[in-house]
Amino acid sequence: MADGISSLTVWQEVALLMRLRWRIQRNQLRQKNAKLELVGLIVTGLFFFFFVGIIAFAFYEGAATMTRDNRMSWLALLFWGVLLFWQFFSVFFASLTTVFDFRTLLRFPLHLGAYFALNVAYGLADPTAMAAVTFLLAIVAGVASVRPELLPAAMAVLLLFALVNILIERCIGFWIEKLLSKRRTREITFVLLILGMISLQFVVPLFADKSKQILPWLPRVLPFLNGLPPGLAGRALAYAGGAEFAACAGNFAALLAWAAPFAGLLWLRLGAQYRGELLLETEARAPAQRTATKTLATPESSLAGVSALVPGEIAAIIQKELCYLKRNGIAWMNLLLPLLLVLLFTMQSFTQRHHGQIEALSRSSGWFFFGAVGYVLLLVLAPSYNAFAFEGRGLQVFFTAPVRFRSVILAKNLLLLLLIGVEVAAVLVLLRVRGLWPGPQQFVTTLAAMGYIIPAQLTIANWASIAYPRKLEFGSMRNQRASGMTVLVLLGTYITLGLPSFVVILAGKWSGNPWVSAGVFLLLAAAATSGYVASLDPLSSFAEKKREVLLDALCK
Repeated sequence: MADGISSLTVWQEVALLMRLRWRIQRNQLRQKNAKLELVGLIVTGLFFFFFVGIIAFAFYEGAATMTRDNRMSWLALLFWGVLLFWQFFSVFFASLTTVFDFRTLLRFPLHLGAYFALNVAYGLADPTAMAAVTFLLAIVAGVASVRPELLPAAMAVLLLFALVNILIERCIGFWIEKLLSKRRTREITFVLLILGMISLQFVVPLFADKSKQILPWLPRVLPFLNGLPPGLAGRALAYAGGAEFAACAGNFAALLAWAAPFAGLLWLRLGAQYRGELLLETEARAPAQRTATKTLATPESSLAGVSALVPGEIAAIIQKELCYLKRNGIAWMNLLLPLLLVLLFTMQSFTQRHHGQIEALSRSSGWFFFGAVGYVLLLVLAPSYNAFAFEGRGLQVFFTAPVRFRSVILAKNLLLLLLIGVEVAAVLVLLRVRGLWPGPQQFVTTLAAMGYIIPAQLTIANWASIAYPRKLEFGSMRNQRASGMTVLVLLGTYITLGLPSFVVILAGKWSGNPWVSAGVFLLLAAAATSGYVASLDPLSSFAEKKREVLLDALCK
């Protein structure tokens, strides 16, 4: 078999593996969960492409207007928008990429060229890439609607620009994954990211104040930007519109030259994988037994305070969850992001012209607190819909240890409540410092709404975590999205709980008594809490029935 496959060409290997991948996907649809997951992906995909279609229409109108006004050199601005969207969202939403792991292909006697070609081509399966290609097609359609003779040149620019972006995105993704494979570099990167986000809050007001001094320098910077891929793509179309074919060909060649260095760097990373490199969190082992003894002694001492409040098995699971939290940089970023946004919207400006904005904000400080708390719940509770994602083979311990599964669920939920409490307290401190302390009605209404939304979401999230589990890894940026049904359940929960909350708030405004909303939320909170407590035992039995599904999904 090896001799037969090794005699194939690179493109024959690509076609063979694509056919094999399609058959595997088709056979997986015979499973019930796989069909439901496909339904969830289709529904969420429809929402995604609805918003993409709105943005694509704006790109179409912009390209048509620029072409009609004979300002085709301005098309570079649209290409800059596509490039920034493609690269920015590909990095920060890498968890939404396809779940297919290309390292599984290394079991076949592939050529390195086939492995490289498959990785590059599969970059188009990323939702961000599909959206960006849609934007490029909208630009081409806008140009061709005004000047149809430019359609061949526009399609050539689209293909070259898409190729460059795919190579850049894949190269950045693989090298970032290499960088984040070690805990120390991951921690340093996370600190630098947080410092950059904080510094941005000071840079934006400074840029606004110094805009008059900075704007005269922009014409001197623009010629340097013309040598970058968006500038080359825009100039190529502009030269094609002016029938300057030699200059157009030169920009095509320059755009193609940008693909070479990124293709080389990507080849290095894929070549390392091809030769057997495997990036895992457990790759580096402790060299001495003394370190292991110290590690075992630490949890026992740290459990003393927790065990005084909750039973011992729940305290142990909470301690284990805290250890997982220390290693999860994405979770830390989700915890810090609401606080950074509160700083952004409440920051005193460097000039007096922004004081009116702060005063307007102070008049609606109560509802600002409500919105900030809602954003905290949005980010902190979202991972609870796949609560066993990082358990791996450790999930087997929960089924073999003398512990009821309801204790496992309860421990994970208690840690989320602790994190939410810390986040809300930090938001209150920031609002107090900024002089935006909410009024008593809004404060009580917000706490009552939390009492309704949190137990209701946790009840649904616990069920989704057992019914549709998906394994995630700490040291990887890719293959990290939840199942399609989990995403669908998450969206449905937000809509189901958000609409009644909106109606309750409007009822309080229409009645003229803000305490009406607080009273209704308290009644809903009592019902949601009773439902949560009643669901623990059925969910424990449900987990026992779904044991094989959980172990098969998480212990691979």
